Amino acid sequence: DFVCALDRDGRALSRWTRLLDRHQVPPESRVAVEATIRAEGDLTTALANASLPGPWHLIHVARFLKREIFAELVALLAPGGILLFHTFVEDTPSSTHAVAPGELRRAFSSLEILRDDVGAIDDGRALSFFAARKPA
Repeated sequence: DFVCALDRDGRALSRWTRLLDRHQVPPESRVAVEATIRAEGDLTTALANASLPGPWHLIHVARFLKREIFAELVALLAPGGILLFHTFVEDTPSSTHAVAPGELRRAFSSLEILRDDVGAIDDGRALSFFAARKPA
């Protein structure tokens, strides 16, 4: 088993690596992938280029929103795999930086929805707490 982080920011990946060092996660059990995801197919390509095609048992999306990759996320999940999605929520459905309430439930309707809540973070902004499982 291993863990993979994908981010466009090499500094974020360095912080992730230091965190794993502190928790004594062996280097052979982790992979950092620096990639920019702009369009449908970019996520799958970035993982394939790193020889990490999946399927994945857990995918966690944190404070990132590219609606173009929603179908890729489902395709990359292993049967029984879990998708965790935490991103900003706004009442404006056309926002490019935040989902509308209920949007993730609709986008991932082929998955078993385990949790679809909205909570406020320390600065008061609304953040989704979404979890879903791919049918086995």
